[in-house]
Amino acid sequence: MTIHYNHALSTATYASLLRMAVRWKGSLWKTVYQDLFIWCILYALISVTYRCWLNESQRRTFERVVKTMQDFENFFPLTFMLGFYVTLVCGRWWSMIMSIGLIDNLALTVANYMRGLDQRTIRYKRAIVRYMCLLQVMVYRSVSTSCKKKYPTLKSIADAGYLEPNELSQFSEDNFWMSVHWALSLTIKAREEGLIKSDYFVKHIIETCISFRTSQITLWIYSWIPVPLVYTQVVFMTVRLYFLVAVVSRQYVLGSSEKVAEALLNPFGDDEDDFDAAWFLDRNLNKAQAILDNNVHEPPPLCDDKFSNLNQKKSPRSSSDESAIATNEVCLEAT
Repeated sequence: MTIHYNHALSTATYASLLRMAVRWKGSLWKTVYQDLFIWCILYALISVTYRCWLNESQRRTFERVVKTMQDFENFFPLTFMLGFYVTLVCGRWWSMIMSIGLIDNLALTVANYMRGLDQRTIRYKRAIVRYMCLLQVMVYRSVSTSCKKKYPTLKSIADAGYLEPNELSQFSEDNFWMSVHWALSLTIKAREEGLIKSDYFVKHIIETCISFRTSQITLWIYSWIPVPLVYTQVVFMTVRLYFLVAVVSRQYVLGSSEKVAEALLNPFGDDEDDFDAAWFLDRNLNKAQAILDNNVHEPPPLCDDKFSNLNQKKSPRSSSDESAIATNEVCLEAT
């Protein structure tokens, strides 16, 4: 699961920033310490060899090699390569976050547009949302190793409640779009049976289903078409070659950015800072069923709230609060 640290930055003090910087789990230090340790060992061995085991003539030769290596370092365009690579990978990572797909909007839409409490209406609502959750399971199985391990076969998906036994014969791993077709067909059929009161409601439910499908297909495409392998290889080899040169020429490290990009290449992997895709699937199914099963279609009765009496006495404010309010009002008037 993604490592959370916002609570450690509740106040912008040096102490809180320091606590955040020295965290180990999911940190930069944990990512680079092995490479850094190997590099330091090699650097120390070369340094000891130069100072203790070489004669004067060999030292002069080694110094010329060091000078050549220092000149060779300038041929590595690390700033450009790492800047472009990290920007590309972080952009993909954020787009994948935005495409995770929470089922809440669809479940709330279906629950409020199909308000019947009879058994048939409830079956319609649960089936529509379950079919969309089935789409998400199929997509997550293709992008997440943890989900693939949890649901290795269609039978395991059926055992988890996403598929019914009579649906297995019509469904396969090659046509998981079928679940969306089933959800849309049930929506139209519910309208024909009068379970949905308006064509606009049908349109809105279908649009919400299509929007959810679009987010899942976007996630699937990002996994299907990764960052071009040749560019990843070029960055990997260039950074490692730079370290080999730097271990002779000077101790100057530029490899942490590349490590950050490597950690973000596949956010649905098995690293400790990757997304817990299986948790999202369980959360969506449970949340959807909770929304549909809790028949709270009617809001609470209207009543006067604490702000209804316009003439009521205002709560006391401190001088600092009054000053802040006055400043904000001036800024709003200026805009």
